[in-house]
Amino acid sequence: MTLPTTTAPTAKRGRPGPVTLQAVAYVRDHPGRAKYEVAHHVGPHHSNNFGDRTVWRAITRGLIENRSTDPTRYALYVTDAGRAALADA
Repeated sequence: MTLPTTTAPTAKRGRPGPVTLQAVAYVRDHPGRAKYEVAHHVGPHHSNNFGDRTVWRAITRGLIENRSTDPTRYALYVTDAGRAALADA
């Protein structure tokens, strides 16, 4: 038995949670920010570890995207799916 290697589209995984939406809203209000800045903002007590997982979850769900041309840096922006998720919240 093999497990699927791709992730399901956002619509099939349910609504994003409140912390994920908080990350999307922060990126909407502060476009082009680095991943660690968003992680620091959304993590409880500014926990970068928890915040980093939240930001990564939003990226993999297609709610925010990295538009940096440098592979070692992030420049995060909200996608159309992210705007729609915020409008539905």
